[in-house]
Amino acid sequence: MWSELATSTPSFWTSQAMRLTPSARASRQTTPSSANHTTKGTTTQARKPATTSSELLTGVVLNFDTLSCEQTLPRALAKIAGFDISQIMIAPGAFDKSLKRCRAGRVNGNVRFQFDHNDRTKTCSTISGALRLLADSRSLYFIVGDASRDGAKSVREAKRRTECREVSAGFYAHKFHVIPGEPGEANVIYVAEAELFEVSLVELGAFPRTSVEFI
Repeated sequence: MWSELATSTPSFWTSQAMRLTPSARASRQTTPSSANHTTKGTTTQARKPATTSSELLTGVVLNFDTLSCEQTLPRALAKIAGFDISQIMIAPGAFDKSLKRCRAGRVNGNVRFQFDHNDRTKTCSTISGALRLLADSRSLYFIVGDASRDGAKSVREAKRRTECREVSAGFYAHKFHVIPGEPGEANVIYVAEAELFEVSLVELGAFPRTSVEFI
């Protein structure tokens, strides 16, 4: 979901809050025209970290240089952009600054863990230490669970919500550009830098090949 509009920077939009909601699965994969970005291979699971908890929840939040399904833009944004349907692609390294703030425990880097993009379902966050995030050149991963009450609660709630077995992210896109689509295909919004603020377990995610695993 795109929640705000700004036109004072070189891009169409800046600091757009995105909570991606799928309308249809992407039918094509594409690589940005810039030589600085390359398509990566399939994802690998995050390794199990040292912990005192008997059970963890882990998985893939999204895969870099991979198309989301088509997104319908809000009317005001579509009017400025000149198109109303788009797909999203995230560059490797787009969340590096955001993850650095998470690791430092900064309040302005806090990321919530919740369900179906509903703020009322939040069970833990990076500030509490029960949610951990890491990235490599292929994917963004999450790990939930520790000896704390928040960690245990999050794992229990994820088990209870058996319909939520895909992952979605909420983020502010700070730097991005548009890659024009072929005739009859959606344009691609390529995000080069973004601030992560939420990881949600959902029934149907906007990006393919996300995963949820109890270990």
